[in-house]
Amino acid sequence: MGHDAIAYGDEVVVMHEQRILLLRHFALEQAQALTPDTAGVDQATLDQMRSFFEAWYWMCPGCVAGTRLDDFVCGRKDRRDLLVLLFEQTIGRLKEFGEVIPLSYLHERVEDGRNTWGIEQPTRFLIEPLMRLCELLRRFPSE
Repeated sequence: MGHDAIAYGDEVVVMHEQRILLLRHFALEQAQALTPDTAGVDQATLDQMRSFFEAWYWMCPGCVAGTRLDDFVCGRKDRRDLLVLLFEQTIGRLKEFGEVIPLSYLHERVEDGRNTWGIEQPTRFLIEPLMRLCELLRRFPSE
């Protein structure tokens, strides 16, 4: 396992590839909870966002494909704002765990055969990159 990045525009947030996939898990969890009313977008946009995160996959050591946020945003402010909302809600969900995501949670809800977890994961390893991604999305408008 190695490191890869989540990109937006010319900027990247580098993370351990296993944590990128863990971020994907939590983003999808929060995306499933969003509705057109709570997100301020139509159902088709929510479905496309979910599909965007579902498409992230581990190709080989150091390579998680599909993580370029521009591929979902496509220059649209509503999509950029939706990602900020999703990431903020994901941060809130992670804070519910406290300082670490328990190993029992990782084994029961995240392992997929390729990713196995041997230790609890500090929530800051996901919260800090999510905060940087929110900052990038806010700083570089897509319109």
